[in-house]
Amino acid sequence: MQLNLFTRFLDFFKIKKSPLENNFSIDFVKYTILTDALEDIKGLYEIIWTLNEKFAEVSKDEKVEISKLAMIDLLEDYYVELHIKNWKKLTEKILDLDESLKVIKINSAWEEPDTGGNYYCFTSTKKTKRELRKQYRRIKKSDKSKN
Repeated sequence: MQLNLFTRFLDFFKIKKSPLENNFSIDFVKYTILTDALEDIKGLYEIIWTLNEKFAEVSKDEKVEISKLAMIDLLEDYYVELHIKNWKKLTEKILDLDESLKVIKINSAWEEPDTGGNYYCFTSTKKTKRELRKQYRRIKKSDKSKN
């Protein structure tokens, strides 16, 4: 069942290359973003950290550029949403799509923030969670009918 859910996850989110291949690609970055977004709210800079661990040979500029493209696709499909947070003031605001698309294109938005300023983070949307639950139920139902 886990492999079936994984395959459906990739299909639904239009990820063509399997992230199990560990090739640096926009599909791998989309997968990374989505799995992080489903886990918790994460900073944009954390995407780059993850990519640094897996692809040390790829330049930071290239990681940021591919991450921007992946994030734009996911934002436009409403699979993730962008937030602006401030650690010092303890504030958080969800950005609308237009604001999010502007922020994503700014290189400094992808830098590790200082502890007193604003930083940008992302999380999955209700649409994403709803779709994963639906796929999971379909697989469970299919597995039961096979037994």
